[in-house]
Amino acid sequence: EEYYATHQCFLSERSLYLLLFNLKDGDAGVNELTPWLENIALRAPRSCVFIVGTHLDEIPAKDRARIDTLLKRAGDMASKFSSKLQIKEVLGVGLKKQLENVNNLKESIYNCAAQYVLEREPVMGQMVPASYHLLDKHIQDLQKEVRNGTREPIMHREE
Repeated sequence: EEYYATHQCFLSERSLYLLLFNLKDGDAGVNELTPWLENIALRAPRSCVFIVGTHLDEIPAKDRARIDTLLKRAGDMASKFSSKLQIKEVLGVGLKKQLENVNNLKESIYNCAAQYVLEREPVMGQMVPASYHLLDKHIQDLQKEVRNGTREPIMHREE
């Protein structure tokens, strides 16, 4: 929460968003999606968004009807943003005890990314400025220094 104010700096229309919430948190988890949807709609309109409930594999079979209702509620809430965002899918996934719906999610993300068009141009395959590659290399070099113990995992303002 202490970094929440800076999150908006990283929102871009050239992105695909996965909004995750823990299904075990029930309505409270769904309610936490609203500020994220509002922020993405404001800072990155027209973006693709997936709403993903996690920990599905930890929900007993007898409670799955409640989970279906929860996912429907999340979808209904997200649909209020459909004029500004592309809500692609709302689904639950399990990763811990057994994989549930993971392949469906992967396929949906792939299809969305492959078809994502911004200003009549496909986003995938667009050229990336050379400065991005330089920044990426610099970050990788810093990561190596941190892993080797020759640098603290902190960047100072002047860097």
